[in-house]
Amino acid sequence: MKIKIPYLIHLLAVTLILSEYAYSQVSADFSASDTIGCNPLTVHFENKGSSGPQYTFEWYFGGNGPYTDEDPDYTFNNGGVYEVLLIVTNTSTSETDDTIKYITVIQTPSANLTIDQSNACVNGNVEFVTGYASKDSAFWDFGDGTYGDEADVRYIYHAYSAHGIYNVRFITYYQMCSDTSDYVITVDGPIADFDIDLYEACKGDTITFTMKDTNDVQSFFWDVGENSIILYDDPATHSYSTMGQIIPELHVTGISGTCIIDDTIDIHVIQADFTYSEDKLCDQELVFFQNASTGYDAVFWDFDNGHTSISQTPTQRFSAGNYDVSLIISDALGCGDTIIKIIAINDPPAIHMSEYAAVCPGASVQIQASGGHIIHWEPAEEFDDASSYTPTVSPESDTTYVATITDTVTNCSNTDSIRVIIQPGLVPGLITVTPLDTSIIIGDTVAIVAYDSAQRDFVFYNWSPVEGILTCSDCPNPVVRPLHTTTYTLVVSDTNECFITETFDVAIEVMEEYRIGVPDAFTPNGDDINDIIKVNGWGIKDLLEFRVFNRWGTEVFYTDDITQGWDGYYKGKLQNIDSYAYIIKAEMWDDNVIVKKGTFSLLR
Repeated sequence: MKIKIPYLIHLLAVTLILSEYAYSQVSADFSASDTIGCNPLTVHFENKGSSGPQYTFEWYFGGNGPYTDEDPDYTFNNGGVYEVLLIVTNTSTSETDDTIKYITVIQTPSANLTIDQSNACVNGNVEFVTGYASKDSAFWDFGDGTYGDEADVRYIYHAYSAHGIYNVRFITYYQMCSDTSDYVITVDGPIADFDIDLYEACKGDTITFTMKDTNDVQSFFWDVGENSIILYDDPATHSYSTMGQIIPELHVTGISGTCIIDDTIDIHVIQADFTYSEDKLCDQELVFFQNASTGYDAVFWDFDNGHTSISQTPTQRFSAGNYDVSLIISDALGCGDTIIKIIAINDPPAIHMSEYAAVCPGASVQIQASGGHIIHWEPAEEFDDASSYTPTVSPESDTTYVATITDTVTNCSNTDSIRVIIQPGLVPGLITVTPLDTSIIIGDTVAIVAYDSAQRDFVFYNWSPVEGILTCSDCPNPVVRPLHTTTYTLVVSDTNECFITETFDVAIEVMEEYRIGVPDAFTPNGDDINDIIKVNGWGIKDLLEFRVFNRWGTEVFYTDDITQGWDGYYKGKLQNIDSYAYIIKAEMWDDNVIVKKGTFSLLR
């Protein structure tokens, strides 16, 4: 079969055109009729990229889509910056391309108003409530020849001076956008107004309200604030206990309706207050005061300690105790206020330490203090630990050391000092000791006395041996009870034993004699002479028992205390004159036990 040449040429051209459509590169691009505007903003989008029957289009407007028109229109209802995405697809090759552009929509500032006309009467406030839309500026036309430009105020009040119908216009502006609202206000109802004698007053002042310019007023009452209603009084009075701006209202009623007329009173805000340094409220410490009042012109302080001040920042010292500190303030109108605060001033912490200490030349000494919670010594460089309650110092000469203690609860401090002296040597020959020798029966005691005629307070006494010493071995006047012949040696030195200067020997001869018994008679007649009979003797170490019997063998007394005796009474009754038997058992200092029996007489 033969194919004509012209037909072949036509077929080849069609094939080439189709191949060009199928394999050309995809391009996404578009234009917008507006890229910025006020909402609602309708924008026409026109494809500027690949176009033809083999292409599909997907449009996304701020995430909304897809829209498949090649050249769509879209309305943006709200303000914001919107992303516009176009995706172009070659259906023959599945090749895609996309592009993103942005549309800025400015939120139109709504001029819508909410109007409360319930009080649309002469001198009554009509309330206009704006929306929350952002505004750069605004314009008000209240329809009565008055205008305003309040843009940032949500609540607007306007009072009309006459009955009538008023056309109100409100225009808002934000960047390149604006909005306008028109409203009609009808003003009618009863007419009234009132005067106030004090538009500025102090808390507690009496303020008078007087009604005037009335028409069609059949009844009325006052709402003066502070939950206070006054019925039918004209004029009316009220004293305010609160401060700040007060809005009193006059409520009137007539045939034509009701009306509320209000005004504004300024009750001066004057409030006394103060602060003070609370970190260290201590006896005689400086306290810093700071006036923290509001609305004042003059101040007066009374510190409850006989001192006053008119300073804004006074200072004061107090003794320990409680003080009612008062601050009185006033302003130019004569308004005033007073505040009283109780300030507790703490006692300083008690500090305890010796007045002085002595140390040998070239030696160290430990000194002690107590009280508070922390301590610091001065001069600090001379202490091994200046923050210790028991530090050590090594003075080269007599030195006074100062300790400061602090109570960490009250932050109060106290100081005291101790004088550390270098121990002087002792002058011999000023001390006498008595007795230097004596004799006693075993079990008896001897009081030895060492007397310093110079009454020196740095003398140290040391007695030895300590056996038989009943009281103290480091005092000048010990009491001893040796059980055998003993020589006690006293060594006298300075307190720190820097210099040993004198030695004394006291010889005590002990004689071993043992005897127990009672007197032959006693007379318990209450004259304090021989009223009690008790055991006596020599060499008694311990009384084991002392018993007394009457002639019928009844035990009328018992004790094992050698210091106690029988007073002649038995069961609360003084016994008869008679002879009484006794038994004594005692341990002696030689550890033997002696028992003795006998009789004695009770006489009158």
